[in-house]
Amino acid sequence: LGCIQALKCNTNTCPTGITTQNRDLVWGLDPASKQVRVANFHRETVKSCLEIMEASGINSWGEIRPHHVGIRVGQGQVKNYEEVFEHMKVSKGELLEGRGPQPLLHLYNNNNK
Repeated sequence: LGCIQALKCNTNTCPTGITTQNRDLVWGLDPASKQVRVANFHRETVKSCLEIMEASGINSWGEIRPHHVGIRVGQGQVKNYEEVFEHMKVSKGELLEGRGPQPLLHLYNNNNK
């Protein structure tokens, strides 16, 4: 849509008009024309992701696991999701049995009342 990552989403002063009700800032936002850009961006992102999956020998979205996805954790430092979120690992059925990492157990219990 034209977001420039100004980090002013909650201030009603978004310079591109995306997250504001201020008429002076909204003038440049034209959803009809932007929808084409968003659709193109999404299509190309999915296409690129499929190319990476194919190059990695992954045949479907369901085969993607935490060790396949990397995240930048520092300058020049990348870890995969399995390393970053190790504290969130659960075994099959653990949450149902009331066991597992406390943050996940808390979320699970609050969402299943």
